[in-house]
Amino acid sequence: MRVFKLLSFVALIFVYANIAYPLYSYAQTSTQKNVKVTKSKTGTKTIPVNKIQPSLTGQKKATLSNPVQSKKLSVVPLPAIKPTLSLEKPVPNPLPSQEPVQQKPLPAVTSAAPTLPTEVKTPVVNQKPLNLILQAKIGSEIKEIVGKPIFWAVSKANTNSGASNNNVITSTQLNPTLSLVPGRYLVTAKLGESLVTQTVDLTIDNQRVNVDFKPGLVKFNLIPVMGGTVIDKDVTWEVLRYAGPGRTDHQKIADSNIAQPEFILNEGYYIVRANYAHNSLDTVVGVQAQHRYVYTVNLYAGKVKLVAVPDKGEKLDQNSLITWEISSQSSLGKKIPLADTGNNSLITLKEGKYLVVARSGFLEGQTTIDVKSGSTQQIKVALKNKT
Repeated sequence: MRVFKLLSFVALIFVYANIAYPLYSYAQTSTQKNVKVTKSKTGTKTIPVNKIQPSLTGQKKATLSNPVQSKKLSVVPLPAIKPTLSLEKPVPNPLPSQEPVQQKPLPAVTSAAPTLPTEVKTPVVNQKPLNLILQAKIGSEIKEIVGKPIFWAVSKANTNSGASNNNVITSTQLNPTLSLVPGRYLVTAKLGESLVTQTVDLTIDNQRVNVDFKPGLVKFNLIPVMGGTVIDKDVTWEVLRYAGPGRTDHQKIADSNIAQPEFILNEGYYIVRANYAHNSLDTVVGVQAQHRYVYTVNLYAGKVKLVAVPDKGEKLDQNSLITWEISSQSSLGKKIPLADTGNNSLITLKEGKYLVVARSGFLEGQTTIDVKSGSTQQIKVALKNKT
């Protein structure tokens, strides 16, 4: 009997230790988790959590069982935590196949024949002609050209290559007005040795085209001696392109029979030859584009009066025809036949030494003279029977 009581007591202790006591401890812990402790001046109070009532304004109020010791509490809501883990399982990369991959042959490339554009013929429309006014200018100063001969040539331009066709309209007017149908044209103007070509698109009526020449303008004067009066008649001029020192193949590009001419020349060097009274004088001049020059050529001449007299035993009629021939020693004996015939001929010769030959029928005579610039002298030539 005692043994039975002892075993019962041990069983109760075992039950208490393994079942009752853990349940009691768990109840105590749960009670403490459901309360919130606040501090006030009157002491520490334990407030049941289920007594806190939320307000609609977002501010949380707690009502205590004792209204005197109630205190407002502010509950700050915690931010929502978004899950960062994805529930989808990653798809593993497939393992490379160990079998060799057979490459399929590429299809053959065939080039199709290019499609040639078909020519579209534009119907011909009768277009109203427009006026094209041509005007020539010289240089940046835009000065009009007055009294200068200009040759104009206007042709229809090829729209593809820009070249002209055979239909050419020409004019020698200073500022011509041409009536042309709208289109693209090549306008060519020639002034002196200057040649200008430009493309013009005629689109409006009375369209003006200013062709700008950019040459040099060169004016020439001739004087017999230093400080002498400019010779105003019987002067002819020639302009030759300078080929270089020691050369004789100078190309003639212009001439004039005006005593004081003005030439329009491109930039470069030129030989200007003045011809006056059996004299020929060459001068080398330089020309720059868009510059105006005035060259005064000094002949450095003297006057010589030629008198033919009969030699002893010869007779010479006063009305006898006498011809004179002059050659310059400096020009390797080049002979200059004189246009003037007769006795007492007064001629102008540039400075230098000359051989003078006089002839009349079977009579002939010669002498040498030395002409000085600005001097006047009389030379007598005795005529003898040349037989």
